[in-house]
This record gives sequence, structure tokens and C-alpha cells, in this order.
Amino acid sequence: MKNNKTQLRESYLQIRNMLSDEFVQFANQNLTRKVIWFINKYQLKKIGIYLGTQNEVDTKEIIQFCLLNKIEVYVPKSELDSNQMQFKRIKNLTTDLLKNEKWDILEPLANKPDLVDSNDLDVLFMPLVVFDKDLNRIGMGKGYYDRWIKEHDFHKYKIGLAQSSQFTNKIIDTNEHDVKLNFVISEKQIHIPLQETEELDETLDVTYWRLNEDELD
Repeated sequence: MKNNKTQLRESYLQIRNMLSDEFVQFANQNLTRKVIWFINKYQLKKIGIYLGTQNEVDTKEIIQFCLLNKIEVYVPKSELDSNQMQFKRIKNLTTDLLKNEKWDILEPLANKPDLVDSNDLDVLFMPLVVFDKDLNRIGMGKGYYDRWIKEHDFHKYKIGLAQSSQFTNKIIDTNEHDVKLNFVISEKQIHIPLQETEELDETLDVTYWRLNEDELD
């Protein structure tokens, strides 16, 4: 069945590639502050998070904050032959990572400890190319995250990290394999699916769309 994912992915990858360095730096700084605020507010102790490519949201400062504050950090390592990934714990951004030349991303060394139980994570922070108002997500098209979430029966919170320019007014066509996000944090706001607000876990009672600067202090 034809869907709009390919067209949206291509369009928003072009948009992302055209963003100025100044905007990307501004967006990364503001988004990082909001994610750290979120981590502090909900006292997260163990997170899964990606290390981005050049054009994705940069997560290094978030990871460094976690490492300095004794929050366990697990990042994905791709298994290229099987299109699978495994989360491994890192404790140092300098010594625990190696560049995956094929994907041009940093990944944990093979000897780093595996995440044993996926639901030990408090949240999973995920990259994306584009998202809609219902928090459907389009990634790079390999299905790594959707597959991992399904196969590991991950039922904790799934949070997308994105620039505001990655939002589409169109509704993304989805199928049974696609995983919907619980939140998306951008440099401007925290997006929630409004129709599901009353169903959210009381421990994560986010009921707003925008964080003002004074709320981050």
C-alpha cells in the first residue's frame, strides 16, 4: 500500500540539510536545556539515548550531564548484518566510543556492557526525521528503533528529540510496525498527543505545550 513516508522523509531531510549553522547551534542549546530539565524534574536514573549524525540533534552535552550526575547512559550499537541494534552502557564519551564509518556515527565499543532488561530504562530518547501532531515518527527508514521496541517489549516512555522545523502538519501514514512517541522535545516546546493527555502516567504529568524560560530555572 502506498504511503507518504518516503516523500516526507526526503522533503524533511532536505529541510534539515538546509538549516544554517547558527540555527542548529541555537536549537541544540535550547533543546539540551529542556531535556536536562526533563531529566531533573522526573529524577531519571537510567536512560537510552542515541549519538547523532552531523545533522541530527546533538546529544553529547545531555549525555555528559548524565554521566556527571551518576545517571546510567545506554547508547545503541548497530549490528549491520542483521539490521538489529543493542544498547550498551557507556561511562566516558572519549574512551567508550568508536566511529561507525558506514553510518558516520559514534557507537559504543563492542566490549561495553549490554543492557540486559530493556524496561530497566526510565525513558528512551530517539532521533527522527519528521513527526506529526499525533507523534507519529519517521526515521531514516531502516526500522532499527521500531524493531527493537517491539522485539524487546519496551513499554517505558519513548521521547523524540527534534528541531521545530521537523514538524509536519500532514498526518504520517502508519502501519502495525510503527511505534508512536509519548513526547517530542524540540527547542521550542514539549509536544504531547493532546487526545491522550488524561491517559498519561501520573509520574510524568506533562500537560503543557511550551516551556517558558523561567520554568527551566
